[in-house]
Amino acid sequence: MSPQTIVQELRSELPRIMDWIDATLRRYQAQERLVSSFNFPRLSNHYSDTRLSNVNAIVVNERIPLPPLTQLGIRGLSAFEKIEMVGPTYKNSDFIHSDSQSESVHFHELIHTVQWDTLGPENFLLAYGVLLALYEYRATPFEGIAYGLQGSFESKFLEGNVEKLVEHHTKKVWNEVEKYL
Repeated sequence: MSPQTIVQELRSELPRIMDWIDATLRRYQAQERLVSSFNFPRLSNHYSDTRLSNVNAIVVNERIPLPPLTQLGIRGLSAFEKIEMVGPTYKNSDFIHSDSQSESVHFHELIHTVQWDTLGPENFLLAYGVLLALYEYRATPFEGIAYGLQGSFESKFLEGNVEKLVEHHTKKVWNEVEKYL
């Protein structure tokens, strides 16, 4: 399915997707913990105290909730619903499966919170949809930066705060995605 078709479907269903995200976050609200409360020793080397004190982590034992895109009429992203996610991010909340919880996974998901903040929820969802239409999930530019920086984090080759780098990359990707909007 073309990126333009997916954008049309996403645009028409954005309010329902946002409602699903908000309802999901409310449903898991009792399980939320600030990322800073995990006391991971290295995250503060790469993220501001503000980010670490404003991002929630929701650790779950069951399958991570993903939006029912097909049910919402977004047929072009049906493959996304079948992916076994380790940790998707919705706005300022990271869902992480308890079997996969590590400082490295939290590092990765924090990158996505920067992307959400940089573009805002609606533009982030539109951009992510276009990227999924153009690339396989792990090959999308948003995931590419997250997995790339995560690899550097795991190898301990990463220095300094990554937020400005992620913001810059996100804006650059947005400029490419805009031609499909």
